[in-house]
Amino acid sequence: MIKLQIQLFAEGDQTEDPTVEMLLTQIDELKRTLVPKEEYEKILDSNKKLVNQITNERTVVKETQVKVDTPQDTIKRIEDRVQKLPNANSSYESIKILTENYRDMEKMGMDVSLVDGNVVAALEKMLEDSKGDPTVFKSLMESNVKMDIPKRR
Repeated sequence: MIKLQIQLFAEGDQTEDPTVEMLLTQIDELKRTLVPKEEYEKILDSNKKLVNQITNERTVVKETQVKVDTPQDTIKRIEDRVQKLPNANSSYESIKILTENYRDMEKMGMDVSLVDGNVVAALEKMLEDSKGDPTVFKSLMESNVKMDIPKRR
């Protein structure tokens, strides 16, 4: 009771002694605003479980190392593709090899000025749109590539 009186009157600027009615009002106020001990312990237990779950059961994200190609790796990849070129079964495979080599050569700073970059971009778009289907690629090529062949006289 003394603790309660000290706490209640330490907060306010009251100099007179508390009455029974004032103390009962304060106790009622505390009852309304305080959480029952069982509920408080349940919340604490729940928080402990969450903390354990977050700290102990979380998945560890491993950093993946990105392999940086050396110029020798890129040249080897270009040479391997060139070896596959004669054995390509479709125009899709041939164009895919040529556009990949173009991009690798461009990345390495090699001279690619003989090839129009817009043509390569258009071919790459058709490769992407065909979704790996050589027949669809052939249809896209036929519908997009227009050849002006001069008539013989």
